[in-house]
Amino acid sequence: MDALSYLRSLQANLEDRETHHKSVSDKTFSFVIDEELTQYEPFSLLKDKWILHPSGYSCTLGHAGTWVLEELKKGTDPEKLIADALAELTQNRISGIEISVLEGLSVNTEYDIAENLKICPNGDLPYSMYVDYYFSDHNFFLKSRNDNAACVQSFEIDPLIGLESDFPAILRRAEERAFERKLLHSALLLSSYDPIMLPATFTVYEPRKFTGPIAHFSEPLHSPKVISSTQVEPEDVKTNFYLLKSFKDQRIHIAIDRLAKARSSHDIISAAIDFGLVQEILCINDIKSEGELSLRIRTRAAWMLGHNVDDRIEASRLANLIYSARSKAAHTGTLDDKSLKKYDIVEANKFVTKLTKAILARGSFPDWNNLTFGGFG
Repeated sequence: MDALSYLRSLQANLEDRETHHKSVSDKTFSFVIDEELTQYEPFSLLKDKWILHPSGYSCTLGHAGTWVLEELKKGTDPEKLIADALAELTQNRISGIEISVLEGLSVNTEYDIAENLKICPNGDLPYSMYVDYYFSDHNFFLKSRNDNAACVQSFEIDPLIGLESDFPAILRRAEERAFERKLLHSALLLSSYDPIMLPATFTVYEPRKFTGPIAHFSEPLHSPKVISSTQVEPEDVKTNFYLLKSFKDQRIHIAIDRLAKARSSHDIISAAIDFGLVQEILCINDIKSEGELSLRIRTRAAWMLGHNVDDRIEASRLANLIYSARSKAAHTGTLDDKSLKKYDIVEANKFVTKLTKAILARGSFPDWNNLTFGGFG
């Protein structure tokens, strides 16, 4: 018997077989059919294999059986079932997109950042229940689509049906996409002065008859709700993205993580601490150097950002205010009225953002001794 003969026999006796099975076995009927199907080509290609996807691999058992039973009940010709199964199993790959919510960012048109990585309005996304959920504001019983932009990453799983040994390569590519998402988020933060969050990522796959992987998604993080809706210059984002990709020192990413935390904070004390930490991470990357910490920070920031004496004096003043606010907030848990009059959180945000971009543009942290004695660092 071949697959065609088996399917015709099953279709002719389907109702009786299903009724009999329910009376004698607790096993899922589709699993029984699946086991029988894998005795015949092309379904035998599923035997002892896994459906691979970025979050792991799942058993193939039941997939073909469920699909065949549904189609036979609709009256689909067994020859068509075999042709469809052969095409799907021979191709043995699937295209998908990972969609990430860019909360707080609004764009009017799609633009590419890198290969298989773009930003677009959420209205350009293909429909799925996840798109509808993650890009809507939920208020009691009302739901409306918001303006948050989307990060879209195209990818392919090949092979789709494979062995456990095929999984590490798929996982590695998923980790590479996650790293690029992080770089994009950092690039967006440096292209604006507003909070932009990346709270959720989910996958949408092209349709498959029975070999489609399980859709993977991450639940939204419990982050503060971003209420701004900022726009950015696409070319600036791309520049920051590629500079970050080539910057080898991990400390720049730690500083940007703190910058993101400070911007999303609704508490000026926490924000003051985090903006101060950004400045300290950037300016004190050589812990063995000597000298009073505040002096080193303001001198280094001044020489990094100042183009002349007046610029350096102003940069030194702002760096000192940011350091003092961080110190007082961290050690006392408050900022008194005198400190609040001097400390401008908007200016602090702009200052440490400019400092981050200035170091990033160099491609590495400077030689501070050389820079602060008038050299190029």
